[in-house]
Amino acid sequence: MTYYPYMKKITTFFLLIVFFTTYSCLDRIDFQVPGKERETIIIQGKLAFGSPSRAEAQITKLFDFTASSVTPIDVRSCVLVDEDGNTKSLERTDRNTYEAIIFAADPEMTIEFGKQYMMRVETFDGRTFESSLEVLDDVPQPESLSIEYFDRNDSVGIANPWLRLGISTPTVLSDGSPARLRWDIQEVARVTDSPVSRNPNNPIEPTTCYVFNTLDNTRVVLIDGEEFSGDRVDNLQIVESPIKTTYREGVYLNVFQESLSRDAFEYWENVSDVISREGSMFDPPAGKIFTNFKNIKDPVEDEIFGYFYASSQKVIRTYISPEDLGNPPKFCPPPTQGQNPGRTCNLPPVCCDCAALANSVTERPLWWIE
Repeated sequence: MTYYPYMKKITTFFLLIVFFTTYSCLDRIDFQVPGKERETIIIQGKLAFGSPSRAEAQITKLFDFTASSVTPIDVRSCVLVDEDGNTKSLERTDRNTYEAIIFAADPEMTIEFGKQYMMRVETFDGRTFESSLEVLDDVPQPESLSIEYFDRNDSVGIANPWLRLGISTPTVLSDGSPARLRWDIQEVARVTDSPVSRNPNNPIEPTTCYVFNTLDNTRVVLIDGEEFSGDRVDNLQIVESPIKTTYREGVYLNVFQESLSRDAFEYWENVSDVISREGSMFDPPAGKIFTNFKNIKDPVEDEIFGYFYASSQKVIRTYISPEDLGNPPKFCPPPTQGQNPGRTCNLPPVCCDCAALANSVTERPLWWIE
């Protein structure tokens, strides 16, 4: 089973929070918010080329321009459209997530480098939102990953182990033109649970799971190949992250490298600028992150946010073994003090039944090689 990190993480996608909280950095603006039939909608869409390809969208609505009011919305349709007018419908898979799997022989649409694609969303209140056309480019294959371990507390007080992940990659496409790159990073931790049986004489056999999550990152790292005199970058730091207790049985870090169009790169630059703001007087003024969606029937200012883009993805992986971490004790079972063996389970959820967790599988991924 392959797990795609992008849309699962979107349910808590940081840029929505960052964007809407930036209004607090500005003078108060009184928006003329339309009635219920014109609620603001947020669309985060993506076409990822692969075998198979996958079109994904997260669609939410916003009531009063505050982060806490972002809620799912049921739309009439969400469709991927290519430059020739061919369409592929996305099906709802979660509260606010829509997706379509597109195989190479799909009769409705082919996914090819150099072609352009867009996303169209129709709501039940009669609005139709379309993105601009985005070209699908190939992406260079990353060459290597490096990990550096360090103490966040600089050996003062209780140790706080973290890691830095660096990447080395070409910064040009196969035709020699500069690439614009960004990365999604996924962690896949192996965890063996320790369920508690009601009958001590009939213990429950533990299960080994592989738990997929997107690695949290407090910044957006981007590379524009046009800004480099050479054709590669070496050991570029793309994330700093704490070492988690769930890593104790081993973890893979999967890095998905994407190539962006010029407009999509500008969008992510806007996101990066907002995230990196420190609140000082020397920061540039906060502003709105632009969108490539518009209401094609009756546009209203600030009724649509988000972005759709297309990209190939090339993945590179690195494994962190228990030996790399000094062979710490396994996460499950946790310390037994305070546990009640008469209950089915009062351990952390991952230790009760790891197979019941979201984004977990019991079958070892084919690429999991120790």
